[in-house]
Amino acid sequence: TVSSPNVTPLVVTANAISTGGVRLRITQQIGATYQAGDSIPALLVEARNALDVRDTLYSDSVFLAFAVNPTGATFVGTTRVRAVGGVARFDNFRVQRAGTGYRLQTSAAGLAPDTSTVFAITARNASILALASGGNQTAAPSTALPQPVVARVTDAFANPIAGIPVGFAVAAGSVSAATVSTDASGLASVTWTLGSAAGAQSMTVTSAGLTSTFNPSSAAR
Repeated sequence: TVSSPNVTPLVVTANAISTGGVRLRITQQIGATYQAGDSIPALLVEARNALDVRDTLYSDSVFLAFAVNPTGATFVGTTRVRAVGGVARFDNFRVQRAGTGYRLQTSAAGLAPDTSTVFAITARNASILALASGGNQTAAPSTALPQPVVARVTDAFANPIAGIPVGFAVAAGSVSAATVSTDASGLASVTWTLGSAAGAQSMTVTSAGLTSTFNPSSAAR
């Protein structure tokens, strides 16, 4: 209060505001789409004070996690960094599970968290052909096996790949289709009718350019 004789007092107000950090703010977002296993470019996070100004003295740890994780994916790489001059930089992490609608959350002790924009992870090119089910069955000669033979096509991170032609061939007996394209789950299946001779029989499953990890076999008894 400022006063002087015979003059109405003048009241002056002021607010005391802490200059320390009270919240995190993502100042550099990541992009909208990456392939599985890509190194995601830098995500920059600042510790901000009540005036929304960077707290240059902040040097504690900042953590990175999923705010929204539609596929149950896990991070590969660095998810904890120490801020320097009030800035935390995350630039060495990857997500390997294909999906849409991911969001990240940054957090630190005593500070309000911040959440990233939405991003997606897409599958890489098909690279692996494997048996999903249907191997080592038994049936009478010249009859169909009770379960289909199912092949799975994925990328190197086990993400299913649709629309890949898979060939099925047998030396004896028959298959319901010589070529089947994979569905949205990366699966292609056929019914296998065994040949007329008793004993072990085999099927060859192929797809151009892919590494096969199996050769299904069954027995006629």
